[in-house]
Amino acid sequence: MGVGLIAAVLGALAMAAPAAVSASRDRVAVLPVAVEAAPAGTDLEMRRRLEQGLERADLDVVDASAAWREHGVAPCGRECMRAIATATDSARIVRTSIAVSDTVWTVSIDLVDGRTGDVEASVADRCEICGVDEVGELVAARVAGLAERTRAISSAPPILSVRTEPDGAIVLVDGVVVGRSPMRHELDAGRHVVRVQQPGFAPQERVVLAQAGVHETLAVELTPQPELAAERRTRRRVLGLGGASVTAGVLAIAAGVPLLVIDGRDYRRRCNGDVHGDCQFQYETRVGGAVATAVGIAFVAAGATVLGIAHARMRPGKRRAKLQLDGLVWRF
Repeated sequence: MGVGLIAAVLGALAMAAPAAVSASRDRVAVLPVAVEAAPAGTDLEMRRRLEQGLERADLDVVDASAAWREHGVAPCGRECMRAIATATDSARIVRTSIAVSDTVWTVSIDLVDGRTGDVEASVADRCEICGVDEVGELVAARVAGLAERTRAISSAPPILSVRTEPDGAIVLVDGVVVGRSPMRHELDAGRHVVRVQQPGFAPQERVVLAQAGVHETLAVELTPQPELAAERRTRRRVLGLGGASVTAGVLAIAAGVPLLVIDGRDYRRRCNGDVHGDCQFQYETRVGGAVATAVGIAFVAAGATVLGIAHARMRPGKRRAKLQLDGLVWRF
């Protein structure tokens, strides 16, 4: 019996959830009207006219006076507006100010998005030589027009914009590739998983709750994968090893070639010629010169090979060789 009762309650809550979400989206909180140099009681009368105009647009009106007293500050910025929207469980907030100068009434009405705290739509009007009744009709008509504009905005599909650092990352929504960053994509309302990936960087995922009429922006900073960072350090070490090998080889060749050139030549200063005039003291540097030159050539060839492979690894799409400092394992 208890299990059946729990199941029934859960079923009722599941059926009521969409209706609650819809009601929240149509709920509008009305702030106290700010008046300047207006007759006494104008704020209450204009508030009543605001409610009439919003109800004319089939919106659920909520009194935000208590929330204003608790969270309102002057000026009320984004954080303040979001706090009031949360306190009243409202999707939007109506903010109205009225000023009177002689017989000229100036009316300003803002419709604020409770989710972001930004002004979604606004209207300003003047009424010359008007009384409270005429201004009240003006206020009701203008706020109803704002509500209709908001309804049109709310019926628009959700939009997702994605920016990444660096640019050019692949963007997937629910596992489907939708483009490369920076990009803009139209979504269906509801929950979506957005994945951003780029070769050499760690992929990142975000959950987006798309709402009709809402433009969602994701800014993602990609970080290099640890494996890539280690590979870069190895490449730098290998480049240093290759450069050192080439330098040592050039020095060995520079030493070996002169030894080959002077092999068999006389020590001019110590020469005592024989009967044939040949000097008995001659350079015998052929072996040393040959060894030094051969070693130098080997070092230059090895260093040039290592540098060539390392530079090939640095080109996009040319990942045909794998470098490992321990033993230099090369894979083509």
